Amino acid sequence: MGLYEYNKTIVDSAAYALAKPEASGGILVYGLEFPSPFISGVKKNDTVHARIFQKNNGMPGLPRNSEEIMLLIHGFATSDKKLQNYFSLAGSMAEKDITSIFINLPYHLKRTPEGESSGGRLKAFDDVQTLDFFNQAVVDLRRLIDISSAIFKPSKIYLYGISMGCMISTIVLAFEKRIDKAALLLGGGNWEEVHWKGVLRFILNGDCSKGSTDTRRIECRKAYRDFPAFLEEFKRTKKEALDPGLKGLEDLKKTTPKACFLCDPMAFAHMADPGRILMINSRFDLYFSRKSTIYLWEELGRPRIKWINNLHSSKILRNKKLLEVIYDFFTH
Repeated sequence: MGLYEYNKTIVDSAAYALAKPEASGGILVYGLEFPSPFISGVKKNDTVHARIFQKNNGMPGLPRNSEEIMLLIHGFATSDKKLQNYFSLAGSMAEKDITSIFINLPYHLKRTPEGESSGGRLKAFDDVQTLDFFNQAVVDLRRLIDISSAIFKPSKIYLYGISMGCMISTIVLAFEKRIDKAALLLGGGNWEEVHWKGVLRFILNGDCSKGSTDTRRIECRKAYRDFPAFLEEFKRTKKEALDPGLKGLEDLKKTTPKACFLCDPMAFAHMADPGRILMINSRFDLYFSRKSTIYLWEELGRPRIKWINNLHSSKILRNKKLLEVIYDFFTH
């Protein structure tokens, strides 16, 4: 199976488990589970968990059909303490009759291996493990689109990704033409810029190269000198032929010193329609530098972008003015 591809099967009620709804004000909240199309070998991680938020029409039971649905993709190391920010947004969209689905990314939340913190495993991932994480996240989302399409029969599907969720969403857009519009918040591209030019340099300690922090930083800089050549060759490569080991793609392999090149959102941005994208980025982002954001914006074809003064935090999801901006973008 190629990179970011999965075995597509007909979706029926046996393909997922849907829990009875819980009422929260005027919103019904359903639990959803299904097996990940990517098998990591970590049992708890290989069951995907999601929550569905739908406006209560007074008839609790199975979810009703919905003209519009929104998939909400969280950021790195999201914990139970931060969930209310996401649930607040999902509930607000549901009140506007956009059924919202919040998915747990690999190794996060209910998918966290025993004895670990949510997303903690990613801090020590090398480039190959990071690519596996992104591969699983993307195919999980593609499978969620299959399932939610079968349940709700929507005419419009929206994507809402924040921080790391923005990076994953960009790759999803390259492979999923079923997405009508996407809001990409507080994100960017170019792994060297993301890893070393912000707060993440104090958090991520994976052994992409051996040695001290300074040595790893120098090695990353050297590797990313090849990134422009990689991008040029990658854009000529048929994406359906992609293999994580780049088998049979010798020209591309020569320009790919690190596997993280294959999960850099910049590599896939050219495949997305800029007219269907809204970027929202902070002038004071300590995780994604302005340079990182501009890199991604350029590769996306310069979509509409809105700059805000808020710090990098999921609390932005509670901003009512921003909610209206995104709702208006989705629905017009």
